Amino acid sequence: MSLGTKSFSIFKRDAFLYITQIITSVIIARKLGPEMMGIFALLTMITSYAESFGRMKFDIAAVYFLGKNKYKIGDVVFTLNMLALITSAVIITLIIWQFDWLYNLLFSKSTFDARFLIYFILLQIPLQFLYMNYSYILVHKEDIKTYNWMIIIKSLISSVLGIFLLLVFNLGLWAIAGAGVLSFLVSLIYGALNLGSYQTPSNIINKPLIKDLFQYGFKLYLSGLVGHFQAYITNLIVALYLVPAQIAYFSMARGLGQLMDKVPAALSTILFPRITKAVTHEEAAQLSARATRLSTLLLIFVGLIAYLLIKPAVYIMYGAKYLPLVTPFMILIPGIVLAGATTPFMQYFMGINRADLGITLPIFPLIIQLSLSLILIPAYGTSGAALSFVAGLLLYSFISTWMFIKLSGCSIKKDLMIQRKDVYFILDFFAEEVRKGKNILSNIIKHT
Repeated sequence: MSLGTKSFSIFKRDAFLYITQIITSVIIARKLGPEMMGIFALLTMITSYAESFGRMKFDIAAVYFLGKNKYKIGDVVFTLNMLALITSAVIITLIIWQFDWLYNLLFSKSTFDARFLIYFILLQIPLQFLYMNYSYILVHKEDIKTYNWMIIIKSLISSVLGIFLLLVFNLGLWAIAGAGVLSFLVSLIYGALNLGSYQTPSNIINKPLIKDLFQYGFKLYLSGLVGHFQAYITNLIVALYLVPAQIAYFSMARGLGQLMDKVPAALSTILFPRITKAVTHEEAAQLSARATRLSTLLLIFVGLIAYLLIKPAVYIMYGAKYLPLVTPFMILIPGIVLAGATTPFMQYFMGINRADLGITLPIFPLIIQLSLSLILIPAYGTSGAALSFVAGLLLYSFISTWMFIKLSGCSIKKDLMIQRKDVYFILDFFAEEVRKGKNILSNIIKHT
């Protein structure tokens, strides 16, 4: 199965799940209202930061070493799970230790008591770490079917069960939190059962493997930490300066932009293991350049549609009280398009063992984004947050493009500019997918 076919398989899954998530968010938003949606955004911020600070990216490092055939999969799975449980225990202990400080920092502008909810969602942290382990092992094996079903199960349980508990039992935020924890548990069990048989680990403590995971993973960890701050530092400043309803507007604007992120995310999922298996740097570079061109083409198209439809879509789905999220969303679109288009560059850097660039390249854009956030958010609210976030995205995209050209030997005109063959490829690819869909539909009708 080709890179394009597997990537499109992931994108179709993500697009389907995105639609279900939108339906879920509409029901939840209308039921809870802007203030409670803001509280929910603060709760998810805790697990998000826990994941960024506590997950050491050993799972991604494992894909690199498995791609190089350095270790057996049984040793890798056992070691990854052991490290996941240890690191999640450490991060939970730190959160409980500093609980009062954290609670006052995030919830000082709210009268809602979220203490017990926070303790409950801490259960999600080890489940999420283990879930990511099995996800990346399946990606290495290119078992996209099982990988897709893991994500589908997690998303559908979170959505369907969350709505059921919310509407039938009127559990409020407890419904969403409970469904979220259970969704990770069930999808984790499914992934573990479907990974397939592998040899038991030769050693309980595999020191060479742990050393390699730490050495390679630490660079990815620092890169992920910088990337997390770049992605979410604006959300944190919004939480510190603005009221829960405004937090909800900005968080929902970011969330609605996630469909556009699905295009590069689908490509990147398959691209990284392919790059690690590439024989030459030139092959890896051309693979990344082509992924960039295709991402750019698709994102421009999706971005234009999103720009035209966002206001009527928000009005119809969420109601007039959520229209303040439209302006920040429209400001975000250019940054999302360009940042998404240059995502394959980071996969290239990791694939040629230059994960350190994920640490150094975003630092200056992060400083600019942080500085602008502190200036613009108090003055312009959610629009200021969107402007500062976009500035960081655009600057990072330009810098990563420059570094890719420098390391790969590619040129903008020859390798990165959209070419006629890319347009034809996209058109032919989607035409073939439509034909497949028609054949499937006709077979269903025939046998009904």
